[in-house]
Amino acid sequence: MNKNLLLLSFLTCALTLSAEGKAVKLQESVITTENFETNIRDTASNVSIITSEEIEEKGVQNLVEALRLAPGVIVSHYYGGVKFDIRGAGSPVHAEKNTIVTLDGVPIKGDQIANIPINNIDRIEVIPGGGGILYGDGAIGGIVNIRLKNISNFDKNKLYKGEIRASASSYNSNTFGMSLSSKITNKIYTDITYNSNLKRSEQRGDQYGDLFDKRKNFIINTKFDLAKGELNLRYTRDERKYAKSGDLTEEEYYTDDKNPGDVSRGKSYSNDYYLNYNYNFSSNTQFLTYFGLYEKEFESYNAKEGTSIPQDDEQKIYSKIQLKHKYFNDDYFIIGSDFAQEIANPQNKSRKNSTKDSYGFFLMNENSIDKFIFSQGIRYNNAEYNYYFRDRKPIPQDKWNKLNKTTFNDYSYNIETKYKYNNTGVLYGKLSRDFRTPLISEMRYTVNAEKLKPQTQDTIELGIKDYIHDTYLSLSTFYKITKDEIYYSGEEYTDLFPYYNIGDTERYGFEFFGEHYFDKLTLSTSATYLHHNIKKSKFENLEGKEIPFIPNWKLGFGAKYQFTDCVLANADVLYYGKFYDSDDPTNQRPKDIGGYTTLNLSINYKIIENLTLVGKINNVFDKKYPLYVGYWSNTRQYNKAEGRIYTLEATYTF
Repeated sequence: MNKNLLLLSFLTCALTLSAEGKAVKLQESVITTENFETNIRDTASNVSIITSEEIEEKGVQNLVEALRLAPGVIVSHYYGGVKFDIRGAGSPVHAEKNTIVTLDGVPIKGDQIANIPINNIDRIEVIPGGGGILYGDGAIGGIVNIRLKNISNFDKNKLYKGEIRASASSYNSNTFGMSLSSKITNKIYTDITYNSNLKRSEQRGDQYGDLFDKRKNFIINTKFDLAKGELNLRYTRDERKYAKSGDLTEEEYYTDDKNPGDVSRGKSYSNDYYLNYNYNFSSNTQFLTYFGLYEKEFESYNAKEGTSIPQDDEQKIYSKIQLKHKYFNDDYFIIGSDFAQEIANPQNKSRKNSTKDSYGFFLMNENSIDKFIFSQGIRYNNAEYNYYFRDRKPIPQDKWNKLNKTTFNDYSYNIETKYKYNNTGVLYGKLSRDFRTPLISEMRYTVNAEKLKPQTQDTIELGIKDYIHDTYLSLSTFYKITKDEIYYSGEEYTDLFPYYNIGDTERYGFEFFGEHYFDKLTLSTSATYLHHNIKKSKFENLEGKEIPFIPNWKLGFGAKYQFTDCVLANADVLYYGKFYDSDDPTNQRPKDIGGYTTLNLSINYKIIENLTLVGKINNVFDKKYPLYVGYWSNTRQYNKAEGRIYTLEATYTF
């Protein structure tokens, strides 16, 4: 703790004052828990929602900025992707595998997340510790659902609408985006979006050129309003070219952090297809289905040697159908099934594809009795693997590129009780079991070719949400036991990172969020505490140790002030506690990573009705901290986070 935290604590004391807000927070809609719309009050979790209005007011440039203050969530840029860690589900290396991120209901990968234009987002919903029934495999930490804007939301008698957005940032970085939505008929709507993003680094380049990350994407979206439902079709094409810095040795990080390290260069191309169809059989019965197809090709190369670096191309298919039926007043059930296929496609065509096919079936039910609501859910899942071990140590050489077949059968369940004790407040408690089966990449590269086990998690959670003196408050506490947690080895195999089951782990803590209104001033506070350790392991030197790269504390404070109808300012402070290196499960190196505070500032000026200008400074005090710390080549290795960044953005709507 430092003087910045003392200031944060002082500001938090103001939260006991009464406010003049409106009790609307609990009524904000959520679809993540059911895929059918409900609200925050009826969701048994410490839900966080970031709206498009908040994104626009702060001039948010990406999802990492958008979710800075969300309790229980650590989100970061990690080697070209965006990683979400909810409730200490894992380091940046493992976070994506233990948290499901969906785009309009379809699970997506970290590199797909980075493709989403921030100005296309309508809202972001974070459900800690939820989603194991609806989404199944991988919902150990929780769910992040990203919802895009409704393209059929038109003013009366208007046939088109659009937006142009451009920004300039430090180090000659810039973004440009434009979208045009049109009302073709009273039943058909379409939207076309183009975005480009050029990000440069404060680190210097190498002899082959500067560092940069250039992305551009094209999106076409069509919606058909049907007599009793709607059909949505979307296609996204994304292209990326980059020259990015590598990790720095400990000496370089502290004495020459502008050093780019070993620069990697490459290109990637992806196609993303999406379909959503929903139909209302009656006022009591709703049907919906999702379909997603994602394919990505890579081109990586070594500029020094002039050679290509082969890696697997990717393909993912996802489909889901579900039915919701109200059978008595507000009582209802949801039944459904889903299928997911992951394909690792080697660029070396002499080698065959590795695949993982998953089939799931789920049932959810909810009953209301006076002020009580009781919910239950169960899911069965089957995962089938056909995979080839990598041709690399510590895989025994006689197993290199050999075919293996594995099948896992697993289940999850959820039991919830909610008690609406007054017109705004709700108490809730739940007991759940969730699971995660290994990814293809994990099954292909294990310690001595051992077969990985799926990891399972049992959770107990209690919480409360209410308005007190016109102040929205949400508090939850939880206890989690994870069995056979999947991790990777960094210490036993220098420079190699195979996967293994680390053992049984324990996590418990609390999350708090408050939002407060004082006329023109809005304050928000978030606090997360998480205790975590390896409870039981076949490796005796791991038992009782903290889980690497997970801080015990995350504290945040935000303030928004509306100077006039046209000018508002935002400030937010964020603190992360200290943690061990990502590959240090024995806690043998110093716990000296983390323990830092950053401050972001922005001011929003609406020049005219349709034109807005936003000035923003991220990391105002230029705080130095790493995104990742590991150990190889006999030294700690650091991946440096961004320093101070200035951004000026203009948005014009028509």
